[in-house]
Amino acid sequence: MRLLALVATLALLAPVSCAGLGGGAGGSLPFKVAVIPFEVAVTAAPDDAKDDVYKFEPAFEPADFLSSIRDSLKARFADAVVLPWPAGVSIEEFRRLPQIQQDEHWIKACAEADADLVLECDVKVPRRAIYTRNEKFWLNLPVFLIGGPLCYFVKDTTFTPDGEARLGAVLHQVRPIRSGRATLANGFAEVARCDVRFDGVSFDFIDRAQVGNYFASLVCPPGLLARGNDRVCQRFASEVSQGLASGLSHEIEASSSSILKTESLADFFLKPDVEAVASGQDVRVHGEVAIRSASGADMREYVIFYGNRRVIGALTDPEPDTLLSTGREQFLKLRFSETLPRQEQVDKVRIELVQGGRDQIARTFTVAVTDASSHPGE
Repeated sequence: MRLLALVATLALLAPVSCAGLGGGAGGSLPFKVAVIPFEVAVTAAPDDAKDDVYKFEPAFEPADFLSSIRDSLKARFADAVVLPWPAGVSIEEFRRLPQIQQDEHWIKACAEADADLVLECDVKVPRRAIYTRNEKFWLNLPVFLIGGPLCYFVKDTTFTPDGEARLGAVLHQVRPIRSGRATLANGFAEVARCDVRFDGVSFDFIDRAQVGNYFASLVCPPGLLARGNDRVCQRFASEVSQGLASGLSHEIEASSSSILKTESLADFFLKPDVEAVASGQDVRVHGEVAIRSASGADMREYVIFYGNRRVIGALTDPEPDTLLSTGREQFLKLRFSETLPRQEQVDKVRIELVQGGRDQIARTFTVAVTDASSHPGE
């Protein structure tokens, strides 16, 4: 009988997917992103909410959402930071300022942080959540009767928002806003727009239980215990913040090509294989710029910022980019390479490119400095 319980438990413990959760593989985009801090809007239950379901109130904290979003962005970009709230004024007082003054503050903060992109977020979560027994609860009952503690590891209870848990995010280029060509409000510098929802998550008894629940579980099935306590409230809130951040990361990965190219704002972009490689006492920065053929004559120089150094260099003569070119649209590529003295504690390189002509367009990119040992070909 115990062997039967073990087999049943292993079947119940088989991996399952959960909406809004999980990571993803993908390369790092050459940008530093600044996240504008926000407050989490807690919404009331929907009008058609049922009163006969089991509910609890999660402990949502804005700091958890900010840190989760920052960490997820670091997996997709060269770097990500959360901008600080302004000093000398309360958040409430700052929020009462005209929107244009708030935006001016955030763009100034982006410049001070050397950010290439800025992310605006709108997070809404319901005041309450719902827990229900899922199909594994009934399958777990024989395990409780026969297998003892093995039933602790079965995710037999599902937790869902009592309403909609949602993250809306808009990603902008900083440089066009700083130069006056765009604003956060008009969206002319927008490079991506994301909308993510969190559906729910299932917990096992170990995820939910507090000390006293283990004694009760000796006589009562774990699926009937520890479903709305403080630990569950905190754990569910954490899963919501991480799930929304993970969903944002996936949407950014899906939009990575358009974020890099931003065709509506510029005719050029930095190819993603750009590198800053540290070897010995030097850091070598090299890469390629892709530009539409019609604009190729307008781009000649690059500027590299590394620690306290600022270096201006000349791009190579443009040549056809057969990989990007199509029958309808032709691209050129221009190479650059610069070797700089290595600086301790400086792990990022910033690259500025300017497309000339009568109406100059500038873009900035950020690249992490990596060690030559991770580049066998170097």
